[in-house]
Amino acid sequence: MNKSRILLITVSLVVIALLIGLGGYYFTKNYQLLLPKKIDFSSVSDSKIDNSPTANTDSTTVTKITDTGVTWLSTPQKLEDLKLINYPTEDGVQVEYYKVADLESDGVMLISAYVKFDSPSYSAYDYVARFSKDFIDYAYIKRNSDLPEADYKDVLADNVRINTTKIYNSLSAPEVLVTANNMKLSSLGSGLNIFSGLSDPKKVASSNYGDIYQVVGSGGPLLNVLDQLLYIKLADSTVWGYSYHVPFFTDDGRAQFTVKSDGTKVSNYYNQTLVATCGHYPTLSIVRGDVDKNKLTDYGVTSTGDKIYTITDPTDSLVQDIYEHYYLPGREDNHLSIFAFTNDSPFFLWQDQLNDWVIFIKKDYSVLAECGKPVVYLYPEKTTSVDVLVGAEITKSEPTYNDGWKNVLAQPTGKLTYNGKNYPYLFWEGLGNGIYPTVDSGFIVAQKDVKSTLTDHLSKLGLNQKESADFMEFWLPKMPNTPFVRLTWFTTNQMNKLAPLTISPKPDTTIRIFLDFQGLDKQINLKTQKLSSIPRKGFTVVEWGGLLVGNK
Repeated sequence: MNKSRILLITVSLVVIALLIGLGGYYFTKNYQLLLPKKIDFSSVSDSKIDNSPTANTDSTTVTKITDTGVTWLSTPQKLEDLKLINYPTEDGVQVEYYKVADLESDGVMLISAYVKFDSPSYSAYDYVARFSKDFIDYAYIKRNSDLPEADYKDVLADNVRINTTKIYNSLSAPEVLVTANNMKLSSLGSGLNIFSGLSDPKKVASSNYGDIYQVVGSGGPLLNVLDQLLYIKLADSTVWGYSYHVPFFTDDGRAQFTVKSDGTKVSNYYNQTLVATCGHYPTLSIVRGDVDKNKLTDYGVTSTGDKIYTITDPTDSLVQDIYEHYYLPGREDNHLSIFAFTNDSPFFLWQDQLNDWVIFIKKDYSVLAECGKPVVYLYPEKTTSVDVLVGAEITKSEPTYNDGWKNVLAQPTGKLTYNGKNYPYLFWEGLGNGIYPTVDSGFIVAQKDVKSTLTDHLSKLGLNQKESADFMEFWLPKMPNTPFVRLTWFTTNQMNKLAPLTISPKPDTTIRIFLDFQGLDKQINLKTQKLSSIPRKGFTVVEWGGLLVGNK
């Protein structure tokens, strides 16, 4: 065989080998793409799931998030007490169970359980727990539930297994939500409710995760201002609170716009809520009723190209309302005339995508409010050294708070000794670290009935005679002198979120109440609260307080 023939055969064999190798590589690669990938669900966290919806510029049509094999009920069906969640009786917990969906692949049904502590509101719930039920048992869907991590393993019934991997996308409200009409919303991290509990909800937008509803609430002490609250309705008829992301505001709260009169570019701090409550209140303040456009002055243009306006007429009711409350409390020594106040353009108006007129006020002019004189009583079963920490920015305290009240000697009678001095209670004022509860229920009381109503309410909420007398001595003189007064009570679990108390040793019973109130010239429609209390057992802690703000 000549050399050229041998060379040709050798080259041919090499080529054939390469082709076989390449073919095997591509076959193996593409075959593996067809195989299901093994997923370690134990390592998957909520933060790794991409729940970000795609913005849809169509104002009416969206592609809804769905779950295969789930048929959601249009109206949840209330079930008997399934006893899947069992908190101690003294915690005053109520649990309601609803069938919310039929399941094909996972079993028979999906159940949402609404957990409410001793809050007096009819509508607000503290936690939601979701379960799937098959023919044998119940499974707690951990990734679609928000029972506290420290609680759920202890309070779930023995016949409930814990599913840590399953997630229903239809129930996974995202942190940031873009609606079909391009409104950007941010989750409040709280605000659980059921749709039937909302007060006069108005559908204002659609999204991939559900429709968006607006609820207009009280504007606090200002008579011409309301709060704009937004909720998403999820597939099981639960709703979740969201705040409106104003497009021309920076993340640290600076409004960016150009003043029309002189071309000045502004990037200053403005509050999106006129009343600085004793907690964080992520709603927008909007004008009550129609705006007289003849009184609007063209003020400037935002960084996103929207027009903004101000009002320079000192006789305007909105101007007077804001001006009056600017001085109460704490600004009496820095008094401006209403003309000087108005000339400084203390606020501006912007019409949002819902056609509401939103008010933004310079931070220096916002209405001041704090958690006013919360006082803490300690009643141990025997004389005990107690440490107390408050989750708030403390501005006043008695005795001095420093980094907390440490080694308070508490007696069963309620007498307290701290650094050698005796006190009837611990007193603090300041700004809570949590979200201020939504005012969507309460009582509208005629002026002549305020005293007797407060006395009755305090008894129903669990205060004893001395605690009630202390409360009335401080708060009754501060009640508004108006024809009617709105009284809204926040209680233990709401206060634990607004300004948590950390007490060592841990109390057996905790009662916390807080009064939000408003003067009214006439009656308004408001859902009535249901007041209740829990029995005092063992080491008991009681706290009362209220919203300290100027009143008409």
